[in-house]
Amino acid sequence: MTPAEIETLRQLYTTYERIESEYPDTHREATAYVVRHLPKRAHSSGSVAYSQLTTANADALIDAQIAYFEEFGCDFEWKHYDYDLPPDLKARLAAWL
Repeated sequence: MTPAEIETLRQLYTTYERIESEYPDTHREATAYVVRHLPKRAHSSGSVAYSQLTTANADALIDAQIAYFEEFGCDFEWKHYDYDLPPDLKARLAAWL
């Protein structure tokens, strides 16, 4: 596969599996920066399925998501991929564990 073909597949995957995804036991919420899934049942976990962050706004938006899920009263996981931005997203997420 060419790099262009790989990028096309990555974009398709991101669109269908991360941005537009819906799960039966969650309520999907999309903001300008994240797509998150909140559980419909008590004592269930949520997730951030997709994020579009920058170096400048990442820390504040990570903090905002943590506060949001805490206020909602559920645990959550942040699904991230090596190609997500900013490049140090994984380290930033690990810092709040």
